[in-house]
Amino acid sequence: MTRPGLTLYDLLKGTHVRKTMRFLEESQHWHSERMKTYQKEKLVNLLKEATTNVPFYKQLYTGLAVEGISNPQGLGDLPDVDRKMAIEANDSLLNENINLKKCKVGRTGGTTGPPLRVYRDQETRSFSLAAYYRFYDWMGIEAGMGEVELWGSIEIRNRKSEIGNRKSIQNLKLKTQNYINRFRSFNAFSFNDAYLEEVVKRLQRFQPALIRGYLSAI
Repeated sequence: MTRPGLTLYDLLKGTHVRKTMRFLEESQHWHSERMKTYQKEKLVNLLKEATTNVPFYKQLYTGLAVEGISNPQGLGDLPDVDRKMAIEANDSLLNENINLKKCKVGRTGGTTGPPLRVYRDQETRSFSLAAYYRFYDWMGIEAGMGEVELWGSIEIRNRKSEIGNRKSIQNLKLKTQNYINRFRSFNAFSFNDAYLEEVVKRLQRFQPALIRGYLSAI
């Protein structure tokens, strides 16, 4: 994603990806003791938040000395939570203070079992994207280099947004963002000989620095 694209994304989505990227770029050079201290603080805060504001964990951890856990090894003493439990828990897994209007709702792929519903708030999305682009930087992919995705989800969302006679404003916004960010997406679920030939021609014109997607599609 280009820097103007990141600025636009933060403005439109209410995220802070640029600020988080600066934090990640700095923190990756911390010495080990500072990193361990930071991780300990994050773990303690996470457990406190879960046992205070998440109904499911408040009940599950009743009677357990969760407040005494300050390292990953201590997590082994807590009861496991499997997929079936998470599905049955439903909204009791949500933080009582969460603002659902600012969350994006998605689902896991379902490869290993029934899909789970996932809520991603602005903080989560900011860190996910910032970590993603730091990973790109590690690979030598700089901001503004062309990127192609062989996935399908974007095109599927676009088609859903065009059902009926509605003008696809969402589709126009997405295309504008993709143009600014030098990003292209192709629906891997629609691959056939004719479509693949068109994709190859467009890739040759676009000359991306990075192609990512399903292994079978690549």
